[in-house]
Amino acid sequence: MNELNRRAAKDTVDQAFEQVAEAQARTVHAQTALTDFRSREKLIDPNRASVAGSDIVSQLDAQILNLRASATVWPRSPRRVRTCPPRPEDPAFEPSATRR
Repeated sequence: MNELNRRAAKDTVDQAFEQVAEAQARTVHAQTALTDFRSREKLIDPNRASVAGSDIVSQLDAQILNLRASATVWPRSPRRVRTCPPRPEDPAFEPSATRR
């Protein structure tokens, strides 16, 4: 019985070593693919690239807030608020010459 246990343990250890070797090979392949991608896309410094991306997102967020703050609001009733100028074909349109 001890011989069977030793064989089972050896087989388990051998299989674990094979899995480790396969995982290491996949890791090397993934690192090579990532390096190739960075070289192809000119992303040599991922930290700097991520900072640049977050800077762009921050700038766009600021632009959205500024546009929302400066948007012209045309209230027609307490329940209806327009966030863009009315169009002449809109029934609520009132030309500026007749507005008081």
